[in-house]
Amino acid sequence: MNSILYSAFSASMCISILQYILPVIVHTQNTQSFINLLSAVTNSTPQDGMWRLIFHLSKFYEYLDIVLVLWSGGSIGLHFGFHHLTTPYLTYARTVYKPDGWQVFAVFNAFHHAIMYGYFAGATSLGGILPITGYLQLIVGIMVELAYIQWNEGGILWPNVLSVTLLSSYAVLFTRDLRDRNDKGGRGE
Repeated sequence: MNSILYSAFSASMCISILQYILPVIVHTQNTQSFINLLSAVTNSTPQDGMWRLIFHLSKFYEYLDIVLVLWSGGSIGLHFGFHHLTTPYLTYARTVYKPDGWQVFAVFNAFHHAIMYGYFAGATSLGGILPITGYLQLIVGIMVELAYIQWNEGGILWPNVLSVTLLSSYAVLFTRDLRDRNDKGGRGE
C-alpha cells in the first residue's frame, strides 16, 4: 500500500513539473533553430529556479531507492544501481549548475516518470509504452547535450559532457536489460 501511495504521489509530482515546463517550451516554439530553442527556454526567474530545484531534489529518491530495495531483500542490477547512483549528479550538473535548456530533457523525463509511477501505482496498461518513453527521454537528452557541445561558444562544457556520457550509459544499460528480459521471456523462464 505504501508503495502505491508513493507512486501516486510521485506521478502527481511529475505532472506538476510538466505543468510548469510545457508552457515554457510551447511559448518558445517559434524559434528558428534547435539551439535557439534551447537558449530561449532558459529562464532565470525565481520560479524557474524553484522548479529546477524541485526537479533535482525529486531525483534523490532514486538514490535512496537503492538502500530501500536492499533493506527489503531485493537485489540491485547494473542498470538500476548505476542509474540510481548517478542521477542526482546528472540533475545537479544540468538543472542546478548549468541550467541552459534544462526544460527540453526534463519534460520528456517527467512524462516518462509520470507514466512509470502510474504503472507502479496500478495502471498496468501503461507498462507497454514504458520502453518507448524511456528511450525517447534518453534520445532527446543526448541530442540536447550534443547540440550544446557542438555549438558551444567557449562556455563551460563539463556538465554537457557528463550528461551525454551518463544518458548514453543509461541507454546502453537499458537496452541490455530489455534484451535480457526478452531472452528470458523467449525461453519461457
